[in-house]
This record gives sequence, C-alpha cells and structure tokens, in this order.
Amino acid sequence: MTREEALDALLAEFVRYYNIDRETPAEPFAATAVFHLHNEHYFLIKKAKFAEQFSNEYVYFAEAEELTPELYGQFEERAWEDGMAQVRPIPDHRNSDVTLYIVADRITPEAAKRLKKARRSKTYKMGLQGYSHYRVIACELSTETVIHNYMGDMMKKSMQNIFVNNAET
Repeated sequence: MTREEALDALLAEFVRYYNIDRETPAEPFAATAVFHLHNEHYFLIKKAKFAEQFSNEYVYFAEAEELTPELYGQFEERAWEDGMAQVRPIPDHRNSDVTLYIVADRITPEAAKRLKKARRSKTYKMGLQGYSHYRVIACELSTETVIHNYMGDMMKKSMQNIFVNNAET
C-alpha cells in the first residue's frame, strides 16, 4: 500500500463526521479535519436548559517517506500550534483536542521513541472552561506497525483495522 492509498483509506473513515480539507490544509500537512459537537441538556422543555457543552477536535494528517525525530518535531509543533489557535475557551467549553495522524514508509527508532513520549495538554481557567489534549498515532507502512503516544492508545485498534482491511482487498 502506498502512502497516498493509506491516506485515502484513513480519510475515508473521517468523512462521515468531520469536515475534511485536502485543498488548503495547514502547512506541512496533507489534509486537516475538524469536528464540532454542541450538546444541550434541559428539563422537560427546551426553555429549562440547565447545561450546555461544546467539544471540538482538530485533526492533522501528515505523510513522510521517512519519519525522523526532526520531522516529527515539526509536525507536532505545527499541529499543536494551529490547533491551539482555534480553541475558544468559554464557560461551556468542554474540550478541544488536537490529533495528529502520520503515514510513513519508515519510522526511525528515535522518532518512534519521541512519538511515544509525546505529552501535551492545557487547561483553561483551572479546568472550569475545559481542557485540550494532544494525541498522535503513526503507521509505518513497510512493517504495518502502529505507534502512538499515551493518549493515542484508544485510536490504535481503529488504525490497525483501516490498514489491515484495505491491505486484504
């Protein structure tokens, strides 16, 4: 499977719930995606609203022939910077997460080590106006290995399914 095919398969999983931008993504990414969720809780009638929540996710898709620690650092910094620029913490803000997906032919051991240790988070007004977490997950196409940080663990199985299912067809 080529990087382009892998990226297409990955984006196909996001098209239902996310607004995907492949034409003008933030540099140096191949695509970006945005998800916004607004929940309201009310008692019996809509005028008796007692809770409201806003949740966002900003997703960045990168591809590389060989993922080195320097290249990963550029991807991480740019994704976090761009994602945080879009966060608008207000009293009803719950979370705004930044997620980075990387599709690479090869991942150096140093880059894999750095990726696994990546941890970023931010709270707004001591958590009263929400928080932001950073998740990263990368797929090495040559070995079909999926590498992720602590927060990216929940995405590992879905990422493996995408590439295993598409490799069999």
